[in-house]
Order: sequence, then structure tokens, then C-alpha cells
Amino acid sequence: MTFEVPVSRASVDQDVFKYKIGEDTFTVKKAKFLSVGQAEALSGADSVSAALNLFGLPGTKAGDAVRSLDQEQFSALIDAWQEDSKIALGESGASAT
Repeated sequence: MTFEVPVSRASVDQDVFKYKIGEDTFTVKKAKFLSVGQAEALSGADSVSAALNLFGLPGTKAGDAVRSLDQEQFSALIDAWQEDSKIALGESGASAT
């Protein structure tokens, strides 16, 4: 017997966290919809860089907007995303409830 991995149940409405920086609104996937590799990176030693890249790669509008935040603002954004995703950084997305 071969196990077939089920199709993701993510939908556009339920799989993203929306946030606003200035006049622009951006989205990032909620933790349970991250790839296993993304979740692994967030639980690693360099989770701040992984989180920055999750919110937007350098050179993209979202990435540049996130990188323009001060540390207090970025912490507030991460806290809001974690609360919405029901996880804490360092915890894998697979173990989130």
C-alpha cells in the first residue's frame, strides 16, 4: 500500500495573514500553510533572517518595506503573525495546533 499525501486545504481566504506598512497592504502565509522547509528555517538559529525572507525577499516591495521597520515594529509584526498563526518562532509549523 502506498500513502498518498493529501492535497493542501489552503485557500486564498484562510491561508494568509494580512498586514499594512504605510499605505501598502501585504500578505504572508500563516504558519500551518508554510512549506516544511520554511517552517524548518524559522525554527533554526537564523530565524530572524528566515522571518524577514518569509515576509518578503530583498528587492521586492514587501521585502523592502519590512526591512525598513525598526526592531520594535518588526517584533510587533512577528508577534501579530504568530498570534494569528497560533505558534511561536522556534516551533515548527507542523506542531502548531
